[in-house]
Amino acid sequence: MIVSGSVLNPEASEYKNLEKFFMQEISVIRTRIGPSVVINGEIVSDEELTIEGTVTANKIESRNGTLITGKTSVIKAELSGKKVTVFGKLDGNVNAQESIYIGESAVVNGDLKAPKIHLNDDAVLNGRIFKG
Repeated sequence: MIVSGSVLNPEASEYKNLEKFFMQEISVIRTRIGPSVVINGEIVSDEELTIEGTVTANKIESRNGTLITGKTSVIKAELSGKKVTVFGKLDGNVNAQESIYIGESAVVNGDLKAPKIHLNDDAVLNGRIFKG
């Protein structure tokens, strides 16, 4: 690894401090998939999950947390979670244990199923809504 033009020695104290710093930073960040990330596959998380990139999957699931798709997200998958919030483009159904929120910039091609569903006036939904 090269930092500021010098080579780091893995045994040196400055390397261990740098590694400790990054590990602390990583531990406070919730799961986030950034806008430049492209994933093809299945995603299952036990914590809050935010997706801002492009994902093609059979399913994306946040078992115990909130699943959020950002304004820059382009997703082809079935979404499920305790709470699901969609701001981007989604081709797939959404199932939530508690609630679904479809934001003003969202375009959803799929069905929504949850006890509580909020569809923003400027959102686009091409699908059905099932309460329960």
